[in-house]
Amino acid sequence: MKSIIFLQPHFNIYSGGSKFVLEVVNRLNKKKINIIIITASINKQILEPYKDIKIDLIKIPSPKNLLFWIFFPIWQLKINKKIKKYDPKIIVANSFPSNWWAGFYKIYNRKVRYIWYCHEPSPFIYSRAWINSIENKFMRVGAKISSPILKLIDQYLTKKVDYILTNGNFNAKQIEKIYSRKVTEIIYPGVDTKFLRPGTTKDNYILSAGCLAKFKNIDLLIKAFNQIKNKDIKLKIVGTGPAQKELIKLTLKLKNKDKIIFLGDVNEKNLINLYKQAKIFLLCSINEPFGMVLIEAMACGTPVIAINSGGPKEIIINKKTGFLIQPDEKDLTKHLEILLDNDEIIKNFGENARIRALNFDWKKTITQFKNLLDTISKN
Repeated sequence: MKSIIFLQPHFNIYSGGSKFVLEVVNRLNKKKINIIIITASINKQILEPYKDIKIDLIKIPSPKNLLFWIFFPIWQLKINKKIKKYDPKIIVANSFPSNWWAGFYKIYNRKVRYIWYCHEPSPFIYSRAWINSIENKFMRVGAKISSPILKLIDQYLTKKVDYILTNGNFNAKQIEKIYSRKVTEIIYPGVDTKFLRPGTTKDNYILSAGCLAKFKNIDLLIKAFNQIKNKDIKLKIVGTGPAQKELIKLTLKLKNKDKIIFLGDVNEKNLINLYKQAKIFLLCSINEPFGMVLIEAMACGTPVIAINSGGPKEIIINKKTGFLIQPDEKDLTKHLEILLDNDEIIKNFGENARIRALNFDWKKTITQFKNLLDTISKN
């Protein structure tokens, strides 16, 4: 089998998309499949557990840098040259704009088979809430002005995709709505349930983890927490992002400010310990494309609460592994107190959550991926 190229814009933060690429490539490598990842930027700490993965770093600006977009044709030529060096039969693009990299390459290399694992249609193009959360003012204004042109380019390049994969039914419907194309296959991300396991005790805190951006609705969580009657419970928030200063400012105005703890970015080992010991895990974003953090928390035996929309509706079994709620402060406070007032419910929900998480296994994910790669390679 010729080399297979995986494209991912960067590995600067341990996001769901980055983790998915690293885990899939690492596990496929163990099946003697020769894969090279091409990326523009790396965080060596994130890559530490994946020492056997082959990564070819391309020296171009990050997509978060305005220069990347101003001189995009120049960077695309460098990307094309880098991919061509390996003469791959298969390219697997992941997060935006790696799907554009693959699409432009495919225009001049028609024989290559192009797989796009769509974690979500690019929020940089299609999500007004995401665009409004861009910290850089010039990038934010530029994204708004250029949105119609970006949509046209994105639609055109998506026609070059041979196989579209995605992480769930919610995204499959979004893809069909935006691109008028059906998904080739749904491949759910997995979790390592041997590594992510319940702990022996629960500590007295609620946990949330993710990018601190406006569209993640962390402010809803903070305001609801401030209304909780339980005076001993704490709220721990993992992550960094453009809304961090604003969220800290909000917290300092509240009566429970001393019980809200911003932990910043933490490594995977510490995050797992936080999952295990938390009484409840919360995800408050609306129409979250999937919600990998929910499955990770559930694998650790922790009940979860999320907004009743998007990917979480496929993950959470309402009133059994946690709660699906409305994006409303009162509704969130109400369901937090139902759990906090009854340790038996937390225990039962936690046990059910663990059982549910066992359905999201990496073995199934890798089997589906390998079968598709094998089929394409034989044709």
